[in-house]
Amino acid sequence: MTKKVKISVSIIVVLIVLIGGLLAWHFLGSAKSPADSSVDSPAPSPVILSACTKAGGDDDLCSFYAGIQDFTKMSSQMVITSGGETMKIYYDGKGNSHVKSAEGMQIIVLNESSYYLEAGATEWIKLPDTEDVQRPTGLDMSALEERFKSENGENTTQLTYAKLGKKELSGQDVVGYKVYNDASRAAGTEFWFNKKDNRIYQMIYTDANNENTTDVTITYDKVEIPTPSPVRKSDLR
Repeated sequence: MTKKVKISVSIIVVLIVLIGGLLAWHFLGSAKSPADSSVDSPAPSPVILSACTKAGGDDDLCSFYAGIQDFTKMSSQMVITSGGETMKIYYDGKGNSHVKSAEGMQIIVLNESSYYLEAGATEWIKLPDTEDVQRPTGLDMSALEERFKSENGENTTQLTYAKLGKKELSGQDVVGYKVYNDASRAAGTEFWFNKKDNRIYQMIYTDANNENTTDVTITYDKVEIPTPSPVRKSDLR
């Protein structure tokens, strides 16, 4: 396998991990959750609810943080647009996923095996189980809870946010908040979610200079992950 393939796979993994950890980042700063953890979509967490309240969040925002549903463990589709490029990621809710770039590159994770299709190619490459192609996991609420328990919520950074109102997305009535990285309000992320089930339908991150925006939209239609074919083994070691 070429170096280009290694880089492409790494970018996809990093991107999904960043999206999955976006909410945790607002509370924990530079703290990181364990990379190998995997939990089901959580019930509302009283620990996180309490920490959010102490950080100045209102009822709707804190209920969202405490009960956010992990879309990577549901049948869902994520469309990511950034820098004029678009990427789609499909999840079937069974641990399988399918990534498609606008240029035609694809990655499928099926039954714990990973497959790569280079743009313009017709033959899939089965990737070895190495650190270079580790599959990302979803949002780890248990790690968040443990962090809040250890700090008792005392060191939680105060939230700086703005309520954005309501709109309709994918036939759902959603509410929006923009949560800023710090009190300067220079950079932040919009979260649009359904209050009934705490499912996210859109996230929009804007950097400090308002130059770079990453727009993530999520729908919850039924997803079937295809079986790659034809397939050859990778020469990546």
